[in-house]
Amino acid sequence: MHTRTLRVAGIGLAASSLLLATACGGAADAEEKSAAKKTPARTATATPTPKPAAPLTQRQAESALLTVQDMPTGWSKDNEMSSSDAGPGEFSAGRADKKQCQFLLDGVVGSEKGPKPQNTGLIAFTKSQEGPFLLNGVTAYAEAEATALIKARPVPETCRTFRAELEGDKVTVNFEDLSVPKAGQDSQGVRLKLESEDPEMPVLQYDVANARVGGAIVTVMEISFTKADVQAFSESFTKAVAKAEKITKAGPGGRNV
Repeated sequence: MHTRTLRVAGIGLAASSLLLATACGGAADAEEKSAAKKTPARTATATPTPKPAAPLTQRQAESALLTVQDMPTGWSKDNEMSSSDAGPGEFSAGRADKKQCQFLLDGVVGSEKGPKPQNTGLIAFTKSQEGPFLLNGVTAYAEAEATALIKARPVPETCRTFRAELEGDKVTVNFEDLSVPKAGQDSQGVRLKLESEDPEMPVLQYDVANARVGGAIVTVMEISFTKADVQAFSESFTKAVAKAEKITKAGPGGRNV
């Protein structure tokens, strides 16, 4: 397995915006409708329900991304990864040997069952030619979809370790829970370690943090081969969510900051 292959795979996992996604928005909508039918009618005047936030526009999604100025000293923009298309079908990071584990390698963008984002933004940074690499993605959904997606899907014990095929290479995938800073309306983390059959290839580690800001899912992923930059990962995630919150508050025209 070559560095180039792993870099391409990293683009897919990061820009997909969410690794631990629930099945699909349709199921959640159906449950909400069913619950509504069972709720007895009330005679008292109900409190007005807040209007859901509108999905971020393409301009907003791109404006919410981190910049080189937001990164610690020593990091630079990775133009190759940043130029990737974040559209549907581009982001599936391999094929698991166990069907029940496939969702760990499929992001929302690449998933056939999950809702597709209305607008997306992606930028990547690198600390050196050999990493670590840090990617920041912003994907815009209807708020109900984003709310359902950020709810963590339980990981079966059999998926703590499984085999997968990645760009023609066989790898062993190890899943770990990852604690990340509390941010947005909800946040979660995950760590995946990919070990190649090639003994000369170092273990590839993906650290992923996701947060919901209104109808947007903000993702920060760090890809490392030898040693992860834990501080850069944590600080970048906090900054990325803060930028998305500011953009959301400003509105499509940049007002009301």
